[in-house]
Amino acid sequence: MKFGKCVVALLCAWSLLAGAGEAFAAKKNTGKPAKIEAEQDDRFLKGHQFLRPFGFPMAMPTTNVGVGLGYAYVNFKYDEAIDMIVVNEDEINVGGLNENLDFEVEFLDRFSLEFLLDGRAVVGADEASVLLAGGQALWMVQAIPKVMIYQNDKWGTCLSAGAGFTYDQGIQTSPAFLMVQLLENVVEEIEEISKSGNFTEDDLRDMAQIKLSEATIKYSGYGIEPALLIAQTLHPVFGVQLGIRYYYGLDYTVDAPELFGETVMEETDPPTALSIGGAGTFDLNPISRVHLGMKAEVDYEMEYAEDEDTDTLTFGGGVMYTGRKDLELGATLYNETFTTEDMDTSTFFMILNMRYFF
Repeated sequence: MKFGKCVVALLCAWSLLAGAGEAFAAKKNTGKPAKIEAEQDDRFLKGHQFLRPFGFPMAMPTTNVGVGLGYAYVNFKYDEAIDMIVVNEDEINVGGLNENLDFEVEFLDRFSLEFLLDGRAVVGADEASVLLAGGQALWMVQAIPKVMIYQNDKWGTCLSAGAGFTYDQGIQTSPAFLMVQLLENVVEEIEEISKSGNFTEDDLRDMAQIKLSEATIKYSGYGIEPALLIAQTLHPVFGVQLGIRYYYGLDYTVDAPELFGETVMEETDPPTALSIGGAGTFDLNPISRVHLGMKAEVDYEMEYAEDEDTDTLTFGGGVMYTGRKDLELGATLYNETFTTEDMDTSTFFMILNMRYFF
């Protein structure tokens, strides 16, 4: 794995150096901005260079590898305070690392297969959050076969269909759960001691007996997500992308402890969700010496579950260096808000991106 990363890094570095040399030579000879040569059968349509959205795949099949490393900060705001005796709070804050890796392979000029791996590890960001949220680890893997249905280079239009196969899993361990276990043990032993009138070393051991497995929440699920993907060039400088997806959950499993006689997290039927996302991309290469691409994106999801329906709104943008047609380097910032009947969640992401096209 380390060797593979080194090879990709060397390829990207060589491409960057070669591109800088070509741009310098072109500028020296003509005194005009260097033109970035681009093949029209990859992510270029009618002279516009598209950037991959963060919420859905590009419509054009390509061969590329992308890596993202960044930071995620999550705020949970409850309508009513969480009262667990050891802590009573209506707000939780967690933060940590968020990483993603994706690889897409194009074949027969019309088809592609993309694999995505997304992982997040966060911990409580303040004293109360450390007790309640503890540590969380989440990861998702997705395989997306895609077929290009229609492409018109004259009009700058591309239409594709895909179907993502998704599996996700998460785990959370909370110190508050352990403390509540300890309190429950103490209450039980006090009742027994009041009946027997004796307090032994075994009673003390029973009080202190706690199980980490009973303080851990685990969940997993998998499903399929058909998608319709559209890319349209409006001008060599500006293009838009649209992604319409429908997630159908096939399985959803929860393993959660009981506290005070109630299950912390109940298992429900697999959810379904309808998502609509749009992204606008700005390519400055055709009009300036600055080799930059910018994107702005918004994505809305309506999830339907057995116990309640939820809405998720994601918006943000990014800036990418596009001095070479094979390489993108930049940063992405976006915010995700998740609303339920009794809780509002806001997640802020700051990601450094690198993508290389073959």
